[in-house]
Amino acid sequence: MNMNRTPSSESELANLPPDLARKIMDLQGYFELGMAKEALAVARALLKYRPVYPYAFTEALWPIFVHADHCRTWKRLVESAYAQFSTRNQKALRSNMLQFYVSMRDYESAYRFLSPRPQAVDDLMFSMWTLLNLKKVEQAKPLWRKCRRLLLQTQDRFEFGMLVEALADYHAYIGDLSTAEAYWRLAPPEQPFFESAARGLVEIQAVRGHAYVAAGHAILEKTDAEAGGWLDIVLPGNEKGRLADAYKDLQKYSAALSRIVPEKELWRFGGSKALSGPAAGTVEGH
Repeated sequence: MNMNRTPSSESELANLPPDLARKIMDLQGYFELGMAKEALAVARALLKYRPVYPYAFTEALWPIFVHADHCRTWKRLVESAYAQFSTRNQKALRSNMLQFYVSMRDYESAYRFLSPRPQAVDDLMFSMWTLLNLKKVEQAKPLWRKCRRLLLQTQDRFEFGMLVEALADYHAYIGDLSTAEAYWRLAPPEQPFFESAARGLVEIQAVRGHAYVAAGHAILEKTDAEAGGWLDIVLPGNEKGRLADAYKDLQKYSAALSRIVPEKELWRFGGSKALSGPAAGTVEGH
């Protein structure tokens, strides 16, 4: 998960044991150069270092978020390091743990680290993801209001991208696909979450396709039951054959759409509400 990273702090490094400070400087160099294997090796050493320091812990998480193939393989090591901290430091590092568990899609664990009143934009986005994946939409609604307000205020493109992502996900979840689409269209293309917006825009069309397939099936079933032969008069030929061909085509479309958004994932897009509202949404203030 590629997040903007704050510059290293010389004052933080000065307060650490010299050998630990050198490890962190090595990690930062590897990280900036994109040397994933080396950065992850130092991150592992930092998490094993005792006593564990909050700054070292935070620095160790960056290459895990960005370079690790599977954050879950780091779970025991990260949790062991976090357990060494005082209650005060654990509270200060809450957002780091929230991001770590969201990166693993372990939303039950992430829920334990939600702030009661998140203020930072990244906390708002990760909290929104957590609540929506746990289907706690009522708890997500206050975050939606805060994100909406901040979107009209921020001048930071990175923060704007995160707010757009959180708002689009919320509207997709409640089935307001037109507004979700409008938000995802605002995603800054140079920012990390544009890739999520690009996927979301495609998934919305697949969800709409699922709904049209379902509607088509219903109409064909009604036609099959009620036609009583009149269709053969209007369109000469084998009525049953034409209906069978139409069913077959719709099944093929459904199979193709399910490769993009499986039916078991339709809950993320409001399910049966997917076609409600206007065809194209707009976002207030943009």
